[in-house]
Amino acid sequence: MRERIQLNGKKYDINFGMACLSKFCQLMKMPMSKLVEAIDYGPIQLIHCALVEGSRKSKKELPWESWEDLSDYFDDNEKELEEAVGLMIESLPKDKSDKKK
Repeated sequence: MRERIQLNGKKYDINFGMACLSKFCQLMKMPMSKLVEAIDYGPIQLIHCALVEGSRKSKKELPWESWEDLSDYFDDNEKELEEAVGLMIESLPKDKSDKKK
């Protein structure tokens, strides 16, 4: 899922696709089967991976070289963090057991 998000007055592509999720699980040293648990431990890392993937696909550079840099940015920009977390939540697979029969 590729979306756009405005951070620091500029629009960036953000992609929570399979390449992002794979890189995130590698970063967190957790298997894909533990994805939800890994997200609990590292939402900023996942958002950074998604921005890196969006950047790769759009061939644009990011000002945040690491997830720590992005975390520092979000410390002073909580509204943008909330938007990024919202996009992250929207991108997660929906639990099909919640559907009415």
